[in-house]
Amino acid sequence: MKKAGVLAGLLTIGLLAAIVAGCLDSGGGSPSAYKGPLIRYHFAGRAHLPTGTNALIYRTIDALPITAEVRADIAQKLAAGALPFWKKELPAGVGDASAIFRPLLDDFQVAEGYLEIRGPLSRTESVLAVELNDARAQIWNTKLRELTTAWKLGTPRDVTVEGVKGWEVKRAQAPNTLQFFRTDKWVLIGLSQDANAQLPALLKQAKETGRPLLALSGHFLEFSVDLPRLKPLSPLLTKFPLPAIVGTVAPRGADIRTEARLYFSTRLPRTESWRIPTQAISEPLTSFTAAQGVGPLLSAIAANSILTRGT
Repeated sequence: MKKAGVLAGLLTIGLLAAIVAGCLDSGGGSPSAYKGPLIRYHFAGRAHLPTGTNALIYRTIDALPITAEVRADIAQKLAAGALPFWKKELPAGVGDASAIFRPLLDDFQVAEGYLEIRGPLSRTESVLAVELNDARAQIWNTKLRELTTAWKLGTPRDVTVEGVKGWEVKRAQAPNTLQFFRTDKWVLIGLSQDANAQLPALLKQAKETGRPLLALSGHFLEFSVDLPRLKPLSPLLTKFPLPAIVGTVAPRGADIRTEARLYFSTRLPRTESWRIPTQAISEPLTSFTAAQGVGPLLSAIAANSILTRGT
């Protein structure tokens, strides 16, 4: 089975990390109600974070030197994992591409970026849009061309879609088409089997408005991940009945608030009426979590932990 692409694996980590960035509000998503893509991710970018006193604590932490070190460490580890992730899908003898992926991952963590991966897993279609200045866009162009050589993907050829010039490379294996475009302040990349159904609309909007997608409003990060459909990618996802997750991260005064709606594949047990001790809860609130019907899941996690320790 073909993988969803290296960014699918990388962004799954990022999306799950976003959930724990603030408090988690589990909504009443009904079984099978989620009809979105495998993964969608849209970050406003550091340059477009809330200003003034909004999300002040988040911006203070974001500006710390240790935060930059953590981002660099994450980028390096993910870059090093690119070849092992793709190795079975590549020709024999291809080289390590850490130096190629590293600057791209550095940019993706701080620039406004959008990723959408549609299924099924056996025939995924991905689009990536990143806001970059001319110098960084040229680095992406150069590095991705280097990747086509290092991983023996084929020879890039010029292509024009919706009046936007770019290049593409095709190979025999699926997904067989990698495309690169630069328009205004954006780099757009597509990875698909033959024609990419998502790219033309994004390129058209970028050419007409200067943006391939609408700017985020009211929050600075939105994400969704269909964990049930991603089960074949990780043994961990087969152990627990994890739901599809749709969420946002937004400023809440000086703090931030993470809201997530969970869509389970089966109905949850009937629960009692909520009796939240509102009289005992007051601001400033560091963290508050309440849940019902999670006993079976917690028991399964505990059982698996025991089994893991015993092996």
